[in-house]
Amino acid sequence: MAIDPRTLIVTSALASLLFAAMLTLELRRERRSRWIALWSGALSASAVANLAYALVGVLPLNTTLRVGYLFATAAFAMMLTALRLFDGAVPRARAIGAIALALAAIHGAMLLAHAPERGLIIYTSISFGAWLVLCAFAAGGAPRRERTGARLVMASAFGMWAAVFFVRAAVAATGGSSLLLGADVTQIGFLLVQFSALLVTSLDFLVMSKQRSDAAILRLASTDDLTGLLNRRRFMEVAAAESVRVERDGAPLSALMIDIDHFKYVNDAHGHRAGDFVLRVFGQILAEGLRTYDVACRFGGEEFAVLLPGADLDGAIANAERLRARVEATRIEFEGASLGVCVSIGVAESAPAFDDVEKLLARADAALYQAKSNGRNCVVAAPSVVVAAAGEDSAGKG
Repeated sequence: MAIDPRTLIVTSALASLLFAAMLTLELRRERRSRWIALWSGALSASAVANLAYALVGVLPLNTTLRVGYLFATAAFAMMLTALRLFDGAVPRARAIGAIALALAAIHGAMLLAHAPERGLIIYTSISFGAWLVLCAFAAGGAPRRERTGARLVMASAFGMWAAVFFVRAAVAATGGSSLLLGADVTQIGFLLVQFSALLVTSLDFLVMSKQRSDAAILRLASTDDLTGLLNRRRFMEVAAAESVRVERDGAPLSALMIDIDHFKYVNDAHGHRAGDFVLRVFGQILAEGLRTYDVACRFGGEEFAVLLPGADLDGAIANAERLRARVEATRIEFEGASLGVCVSIGVAESAPAFDDVEKLLARADAALYQAKSNGRNCVVAAPSVVVAAAGEDSAGKG
């Protein structure tokens, strides 16, 4: 049974509309995701283009070709813009739109000049292939953290789609079949690959959008929205797992408890917006001073906690003093006011096979209380816990 090319084109149009509807539903959950709106628009434009091409021989040829090319070009331009937006790159929508309009104008001029159908197919195939090469590079050139399997499959599908367009142009240029609705093997193969590539890239985009949405939900559930640090619940989960690891490896583990001194005065004198700004700036200072494997959180209010895997008491004290000095030296500019804050820090080192995370933090918190009693803007270390050979604990000054 022969495959009808017109049926394949209409099927591709219907598939585009189906994926556009699915992305529209996703857009209702992610209203700020402009890339989803663009990709949905691209699929809708692709559906219109395919329906126009399916009507070749039914409606006037120039009308169907003009509409088909215009909407197909718009679809590829929107796909490219959506991918750039998805990766946080400058979308360059105006430049991309100007290129699309210029290509459409050239195509329209060719129609007015009664260019042969073979020439139109060569031009159309080369320009569409070029768009798809750009989409393939955009899909494959994602930031390292975004290079998922779905991205690689999408880049490959775009590359295959582009290759087929270039092959189609070469076949037409060398005298092969150039009929848009031809039923020969070349044209049917081209339509099948185009249909498959459309399905794969659209499905991958759905997967990518879902992964991005899930990651955002997890991030919201795990971080403090003001400072961007972990929240207390997530910190305790990560800290518990980290304490098990360092105990297994026999590595030291230390903790800091930090309090911004006289924070209530900042709120009372300058307002809560100023207080929030101070918390954000301190969160940035704290995060910038961490190693990749350190764990920090906003513990509550103006109090913060840090877990330092691999750091003994001396190393933790040195880290704490660097942080205290940097905060003291920082002037925070807020709406014309220059604010200076200081921090008090309590430090504790875990004793092997003695402290769980809560006990370690409690000892650091006791040292923090002592730091505040000593006049604030200082670092105090909790006494080290020594595990005696007979199994009895004794406390010594650390």
